[in-house]
Amino acid sequence: MNSISRKKIRSEISAILKPWIKHARLAQPGPENAHVINDLGLDSVGILHLIMEAEKKYNITIENYDLDMQVLSRLGNLIDLIEDKINETL
Repeated sequence: MNSISRKKIRSEISAILKPWIKHARLAQPGPENAHVINDLGLDSVGILHLIMEAEKKYNITIENYDLDMQVLSRLGNLIDLIEDKINETL
């Protein structure tokens, strides 16, 4: 897989999250400082959906130990993790 820009990842993640986000204005693409649970309104099913879709889309594996409260707290932290995993596969 070729290197992918952070802006593109954010846009694609926002598209994946769109059906799960309670506030439509946050789905265009989501601000990186948005709190995944408090601001975006994701629950555990929404987070699981995001992880599974990101793994499929970017051909990456996100392990359970990769997902701590720091990573799950902000959209930007999730994007960081996805970027790191993509770079590991290059």
